[in-house]
Amino acid sequence: MVAVQKSRARQHSRLTWMRKGDSNTRSFHLHANMRKKKSFISTLTGEAGTAITQENKLALAHSHFSNLLGTSSLRTRAINWNEQHDLEDLDVPFTAQEIEAVIKDMPSKKASGLDRFIDSFFKKCWSVSKVDLI
Repeated sequence: MVAVQKSRARQHSRLTWMRKGDSNTRSFHLHANMRKKKSFISTLTGEAGTAITQENKLALAHSHFSNLLGTSSLRTRAINWNEQHDLEDLDVPFTAQEIEAVIKDMPSKKASGLDRFIDSFFKKCWSVSKVDLI
């Protein structure tokens, strides 16, 4: 029944659009201008004063965010790729104990996966679901 109602509503909106037309109507232009006015920044106020022109607004925004982010600094640490690293451990599969430890450390009221199960489900049903998860 809901699908039929959705279909009828969609058809009704199409018929209304066809009756009114998709031409450059007054309603369309009023709507477009309203959105433009809502998203337009007319003035910016900062330490240097109020900026009205586009160039002054750009300079004020740039100086504000440059001061906010700070200055760049030299890195104090680096990775020495000449040293030998044991990267073969990255290919080792996870153990059941590691997976269980991660499941128990997760917050209980959050759904961390796409399946929308909250984490308390996995904690309480670990004995049943561990075979599928591992």
